[in-house]
Amino acid sequence: MEGKSKLERYQELLKRVNMLEKKEEAKIKELDDADDEELEEKIIQWHRDFNAERDEIRRLTKEYSESSSSKK
Repeated sequence: MEGKSKLERYQELLKRVNMLEKKEEAKIKELDDADDEELEEKIIQWHRDFNAERDEIRRLTKEYSESSSSKK
């Protein structure tokens, strides 16, 4: 995130959160269409993907907060 303004970093975080929400909605629809056998497998994979993206957003948020605090 070096070289980006505070607004650009914040907009990037919002974009990531919005993408995560859209992915979540798409996965819910996909799970609704799955049969019982593949449902559990899809849920497990969805949780892995969701958690990985959430962790990345948390990392970026922490980085954003730290860089904002250090500039004060």
